[in-house]
Amino acid sequence: MRRVLWILCGVGLLAGCSESHPPKMSMEDMNKKPAPAPEMSKLNRFVGNWTGTADLMKPTAEQMKKMMPAGSEPPQTHFSGAESYQWTLDGQFLKVDGWHERGKGQRETFSGVTGWDAKGKTYWNGFISDWGGHGHGTMTADADGRTFRFTGEGCDAQGRTMTEKGTVRFVDDNTMDWSFQGNGPMGQIEMKGTMKRS
Repeated sequence: MRRVLWILCGVGLLAGCSESHPPKMSMEDMNKKPAPAPEMSKLNRFVGNWTGTADLMKPTAEQMKKMMPAGSEPPQTHFSGAESYQWTLDGQFLKVDGWHERGKGQRETFSGVTGWDAKGKTYWNGFISDWGGHGHGTMTADADGRTFRFTGEGCDAQGRTMTEKGTVRFVDDNTMDWSFQGNGPMGQIEMKGTMKRS
């Protein structure tokens, strides 16, 4: 239940990716639409619809009870969610839309995008959510294209920041396991989950 989106465009994108002395390009080259980076093909495993569950490992239910007012309902530590991945902009980017439980019957809906940073030689990603959160990060893929490792940072609607890192591993073509570690308003958080192609 990774979440991903920053959109860069036009001159801003060209300026951000240019070198101090970029190689000269012909007008023909400048007007030739580039093909998607070969590295994007590794993300094809994600394409499709997924549903899954996740468990909050840290803080534990007992630790959470100590943070809550006396008499509160037991904290939720098991969550469900769904994601849908599809190629966008002629395969230059992978888009995700999804939702996950927030507890007490509430949901957070999010959108994101992942692309290839040709200069940094890594995947970049970002996300936005209907709870006002947003963030960005980077991701790498193992040589076999089955394991992806990500790091990122973001903030919620109140400006509280969070850093995160985690791993997504494809057990097979229809199953992905993931783990997540974050540090934010609740302190350290650890979650793990499994998603199945639906």
